[in-house]
Parts: sequence; structure tokens; C-alpha cells
Amino acid sequence: MSKIKNIWKENKIAVLFFTVVILIILVLFLMIYPLYSTRSGNEYGDRLDGIKDVALKDSVNDDIEKYFEDTGKIKTVKTNLKGKLYNIYIKVNDDVDVNEIADLSANIFSNFDEDQIKFYDIQIFIVNENQENPKTIVGYKNKKSENFIWTNNK
Repeated sequence: MSKIKNIWKENKIAVLFFTVVILIILVLFLMIYPLYSTRSGNEYGDRLDGIKDVALKDSVNDDIEKYFEDTGKIKTVKTNLKGKLYNIYIKVNDDVDVNEIADLSANIFSNFDEDQIKFYDIQIFIVNENQENPKTIVGYKNKKSENFIWTNNK
């Protein structure tokens, strides 16, 4: 005990400094740890609950791609599902107006079940890479809406 008293008498400032530093580190740890401790698990949290009940099959992708390719106006069609957002990327031939494809896009709903339409948000990106007149439009359909909303450059 006398050693501790001697250390205290000779090094009060150093002991207090290290005590304060340790307390600050402890407080910071207790504040920051809860923010990062919940990072494990799904990156979407519980937002995707029920997605297995309305899962999209690969045949939906194939049917949508085939629908657009059968028009004869399309270079490429790609689909991508990210969480609850279903994206369709369409590149049209140079001589095709993107608005023609936008008008055809309302027909893709027949490829989805009613539950899927009410669960997923759908985005369509239509691109014409014509050298003289390039144009891109985006259509978005929220799960609660009935039709696509298009960008104002349609």
C-alpha cells in the first residue's frame, strides 16, 4: 500500500492523465460499439421480409428479355434484381425512338403475378446511343402505383 501512495504522491498528474485517457476510451467504446454491433446479418435488415413468398423466377427475366427482343428494335436487354428493386436495361437500335419502347413497357406486367407487382419496384432504363441524337429515359413504377412514371425528357 505504501508503494501505491508513493506513486500517487510522486506522479499525481501522470496517474490522473492515464485514468482520464482510459475513461475516455471506455466511454467512446461504449458509444460506438452499439452502432456497429448490429452490422451482422442481412444488409437490408427486415425490409425484405416475405420476399421468398413472391420470389421472381428466372423465367420472368427470360420472358421480359424475349418480349423486348421480339420487337426487332432492341440491341440488348438486361435485367437485374437488387433487393426489392427490379431493373431492366434496354439499348435500342440507332434508328428507334426511345419513346416507342417506353410505350411498349406497360405490357411487361403480364409477366408478373399480382403479388409480385405489389411487392417489387420496377425501373426501366431505355438508351439510344445514336451518335447524332443520343437519348436516355428512365421509367419507375413503385409497388403502390399502377403505371410507370417517366423522366421529363420522354
